[in-house]
Amino acid sequence: MTVEKKACAFTKWHEISLAEMRIVLVGKTGVGKSLLGNRLLQKTVFESGGLAKSTTSQCKSGETILHDNTNLLVVDTPGMFDTSKSNEETIKELTQCVALSVPGPHLFFFVLKACARFTEEEQNTIKALKDGFGADVMSYVMVIFTCKDSLEHNKMSIEGYINSSDELKRTIEDCHGRFAVIDNWGESREADTSQIMELANTTISENQNKFYTTDMFKEAEAVTKERMRTLKEEKRQEKIKLEEQSKRIEEEGLRKKQDLEKQMKYQIDQYLKDMKTKDEEFSLLRERYETEQAQSTDVLRRLQLERASQKEKDQGMLLCQEIENENISQQRNEEQQNIKSEEQHFEALRTNEDKLKRKWKREKKKNEAMPRDEAKKRKLEKEEIEKEYVDKFKELEEDLLRQKAEIEESMKKLQEQNLDYRQLVREEIENGHFGMLESLFKKIGQMFRLLVGIDE
Repeated sequence: MTVEKKACAFTKWHEISLAEMRIVLVGKTGVGKSLLGNRLLQKTVFESGGLAKSTTSQCKSGETILHDNTNLLVVDTPGMFDTSKSNEETIKELTQCVALSVPGPHLFFFVLKACARFTEEEQNTIKALKDGFGADVMSYVMVIFTCKDSLEHNKMSIEGYINSSDELKRTIEDCHGRFAVIDNWGESREADTSQIMELANTTISENQNKFYTTDMFKEAEAVTKERMRTLKEEKRQEKIKLEEQSKRIEEEGLRKKQDLEKQMKYQIDQYLKDMKTKDEEFSLLRERYETEQAQSTDVLRRLQLERASQKEKDQGMLLCQEIENENISQQRNEEQQNIKSEEQHFEALRTNEDKLKRKWKREKKKNEAMPRDEAKKRKLEKEEIEKEYVDKFKELEEDLLRQKAEIEESMKKLQEQNLDYRQLVREEIENGHFGMLESLFKKIGQMFRLLVGIDE
C-alpha cells in the first residue's frame, strides 16, 4: 500500500484517541532515532548528533501529554548491531526496553535514512527483532524514513526508493506496507510528525488496541530458548565432529610428520654422502689445480725470460737500425749538398751560356764583315774546331754515360738501404735541385768555349 492510499485510511482513525501510547525506536547508528523521538514528544529529551559513534549508548525513555490527552511514552534504543557492542548485549538492551514500556509497547518504529543504501546491518536488525521477540512482532512494526529532503534533492519518490532494493521492499511487505517519511529540519516536519502519529493510531486500531505484552515476549522467549537449545545441540554435535576431525587431522599430521622426518633423514644422509663425495672430488680438483698452477708458473717464467731476451734483441736491432738510419741520413745530406753544389754550377753555367750567346752574336757580325778569304779561313778553322768539338762531345758523352752508370749504382745501393730512389729524385726535382743536369751543361759549356776559342 502506498503512502497516498494509506492517507485515505488515516481520516477514518484520526479522531480515535488512546489513554496511553507506547513506542520503541529501533535502527542502526546515525539514522536519526533520537531526533525523531524528540519530534514525537515535541520537546528535547534525547541527545542527538551527526557523529559516527552513537550518542545513545543504552535504552532511555521520555513521556509527554498530547493535545488529545494521550500519554505518549517513547523509548530510544542503542543502534542495533552497533560496532561497539556485541549482538547479545544489544538484544539484552532491547529486552530492557520492553521493561521500560511496561506493560508493553504498542509499536516498534524501525527508523531508516531515506536515499541511503539498505545495509546488511539494517537487514540484521529486522532479523534480530524476529529472533528476539518472535515473528508476530512484525504486526507491531512501522518503518519510518528520515531525511525526506534528500528524496526531493535527488528528485526521487519514496516508492521509487523502496522499489530500488528488493530487501527493503520485502521488509516493507513484512510490515504490511506501513511506512512514513519525515523531514528532519524542513518546514514540513510538523505535518510529517502528525502523519506518523495518524499512521500509528491506524496501526494500533488494526491491532485492536493490543500491545506487545510480556506474555508474547515469554512465548517468543520460549521459542527462542528452544531454538537456542537446538542450536546449542547442533553446535555441540558440530563441536564433536570438529574434535573428531581435529583428532583425525592430528593423527594424519603426526603420521605425515613421521614420514616427513624419515624422508628428511634419508635426504640428509644422502646429502651428507653427496657432500663427502663432492669434498673428495674437490680435493682432487684442488690438487690438480695446484699442479697446473705450478706448471703455469714455470711456463710463465720461461715466457718472461724469452720475452726479456727478445726485448734485448729487439733493442739491439733497433739500435742497429738507428745507426743505419743515421748513416743513410748522412749520405742523403751529402747527396743534398752535392745537388746544391750542382745547382750553383748550373746557375753559373747558364750565366756563362748567356755571355757566350752574346759573344757569339758579336763574332757573327764580325765574320759577316770580314773578306771572303778570311771567311774561308775562318770556315776551315771552324770545321776543324767542330770536328774537334764532335770528338770532345763524344768523349764527354762517354764520360757522362760512365757517370750515369756510377749514379745508377749509387741509387741501387740506396734502394738496397730501403730508400725509395724515385721518391728521392721526385723530391730533388720538386725542390729545384738539378745537380746532374748542371754537370752536363757545364761540360757542354767547356766544349763550346773550346769551339769558339774563348775563355770565361
